[in-house]
Amino acid sequence: MQLLQSLEERMKAWNSTQLMGDLFLKLLPFLRIYSIYTSNYERSSSTCQELLEHNPAFHAFCNDKATNEARCHLAPLNSFLILPVQRIPRYRLLLEDLVKHTAPAHPDYKHLEESLVTINQVAKEVNEEMKAQEARKKLLDMQARVGSCFQLVAPHRVFVREGLVWKVCRKTNKRRTFLLFNDLLIYGEDTLAYGFSFHRKIDVDVMCVKDHPDSPTLKNAFSIGSSQKSFITFTDTPEEKAEWLAALNDCLEQYRKRQRSFSNVEHANSKAFQAPVWQTDSEVVECTMCKVPFSMLNRRHHCRLCGFVVCGTCSAQKMPIPAFTDKQRVCITCFSMYNDAVAAPSPATPPPTSAAAPSSVPQPTQAPSPRGPPPRPPPLTQEQRVHGQ
Repeated sequence: MQLLQSLEERMKAWNSTQLMGDLFLKLLPFLRIYSIYTSNYERSSSTCQELLEHNPAFHAFCNDKATNEARCHLAPLNSFLILPVQRIPRYRLLLEDLVKHTAPAHPDYKHLEESLVTINQVAKEVNEEMKAQEARKKLLDMQARVGSCFQLVAPHRVFVREGLVWKVCRKTNKRRTFLLFNDLLIYGEDTLAYGFSFHRKIDVDVMCVKDHPDSPTLKNAFSIGSSQKSFITFTDTPEEKAEWLAALNDCLEQYRKRQRSFSNVEHANSKAFQAPVWQTDSEVVECTMCKVPFSMLNRRHHCRLCGFVVCGTCSAQKMPIPAFTDKQRVCITCFSMYNDAVAAPSPATPPPTSAAAPSSVPQPTQAPSPRGPPPRPPPLTQEQRVHGQ
């Protein structure tokens, strides 16, 4: 109302050098309060619609006002709720026209230009607040969907992307629901009976994403690695793959920027231990080490350090692995390499003169298999790991 009254007074005393931009400069900063209204507009609009459909008294009241109040012009309530949301864009269009049709030499031109810059900044801030509010609401919706199995709501957490992605598993490829946030990735399975079934979370600070070129047997694939779990995924279309890679890499880049803002030292994520991608059960019919065929009695086991499928005899030993609190099952080749590394003397200290091992050196928990460690088989390609040799 104050702006309207001021403009009317200026119009009464109109002349070729009259000013209007200075009035907008005084008003526009106060339009930032519209961010509160615009952030809650969707909620208020849906609440109004729900009341109109389920509350007869409220419906009758709104119809009476729309019909009998001349200033309503037979318009429904929702048409008035959106007017404050449209006000800032309309002010911006008005100022753009004023600047366009005002000569640069006019006394009001500078005021109008400054007003246009201000309204653009206000519109940007309001839009950002709306997006932040939508992100918070989305996070609450996600929390209700995931349930109490995992705490999603956090002040710094922002939802990024959701989608169905194929995950290469031990026995068969399975479709999983991936939920990506700015600081972590979680995946699980949507079920009709129990809703979202949470499987695992991977923090961005230990995540590694790698692209896999298309081959005749594997298309639209990329791998996701971490210290505790690594696996290959693929999408139905190249467009989906590109979108997921862009979103994942953007989260990684944003994390690195945050790390650099706290420290001048680059985060050593690439140097951290990364769990191997496991061979699928279907691609091997015999132990990779001793070549004994698998059967009901001779079962398959995965080495937690290299990911190869071996038999129980060739993976009976355990060793400490980063990111795990307990010792993990490994094949005889990885265990032998571990023993060699443990027994090797430190470059800074002379080798012990006694034949006995120093007490400070941890001893292996179990001797290698009597078959002896055979040579390491040639590494499989990613396509072979998924579809077999």
